[in-house]
Amino acid sequence: MADLKLPTLQHFVTLCGGSVENIYKRIVHRENDKVVVSYNTLRTKWLFDLIQLGVPYEDIKRACEKIRGEKNREANLAALAALKPYLELVVGTNCVIFDKTYYPIGRGLLVPVNPPLLLIKGSERKVLWVSFWSTRKLTGFVASLFATIMEQSVFLLPDLREFELELVDLSRPEKGHPRSMLIKRRNDFETLDSEMLQLEMDKFVEALQRRMSERAPASEVVKPARSLGLDGLPLFLDRGI
Repeated sequence: MADLKLPTLQHFVTLCGGSVENIYKRIVHRENDKVVVSYNTLRTKWLFDLIQLGVPYEDIKRACEKIRGEKNREANLAALAALKPYLELVVGTNCVIFDKTYYPIGRGLLVPVNPPLLLIKGSERKVLWVSFWSTRKLTGFVASLFATIMEQSVFLLPDLREFELELVDLSRPEKGHPRSMLIKRRNDFETLDSEMLQLEMDKFVEALQRRMSERAPASEVVKPARSLGLDGLPLFLDRGI
C-alpha cells in the first residue's frame, strides 16, 4: 500500500461535515483517489519567485508550459492566469516563507497548517493563502471550519496575532465559467464555536479510527489518536496543498 499522510488543512476540511458515515466515505474515496493535478510547485516555489524575487510572469508561464501531463499542465496554466491580477496588486510587497504549524484534532493527531507566505508591505502584515482549486470548495461549513482552525493555529502564534488573512481563491464561480479571483479576509468568515468544533473533530476521529481498524493487520489493535502522529502510520496521499 502507498505511503499515506494525514492531509494538510485545505484538504482536511473537505473531509469533515455531516455524519460519521459521510466522513468515513470521504476518507476512503480520498485514500483511493489518483492524483492527476498538483499545484505544489506553483504554490511553494513559483509564488515566492513571482512576489519576492520579481521573476517575470512570462518566465513562470514558460515553466508551467513544460509541466508533464496535459491535464496537470493546463490546470496550472489556468491557475497562473487567474493569479496574474493579484500579482499586480502585490508589487513591492516583501514575503517570508511560512514554516508550517500543526493543529491537534486528537491525541497524537496533527493536521498540517501550511499557508505558503507572510506578506509585509509598510504597516500591512498578512498571512497569504492561495487556493488553486478550480472548483469553489471553501464555502459554507468547509470555509467556517477552515477559518476556525486558522484562528486557533496560525493566528494564535504570538508574532501573528495582529496579521490579516489574505485568502486568494482562484476557482470558477460556477461550472462552465472561467476562473476568477476572490479575496477573503478574517472578518469575511463565520467561525465555529468550541462545542461545534469539538463535535466535528470527534466525528472525524471516529471515522478515521474505523478506517484505520480496517487497514491494520488483524493482530494489531489500532488506536489512531495514539498511533497517528508525525512519525506514525499516516492515512492520506500528500497532495502538497
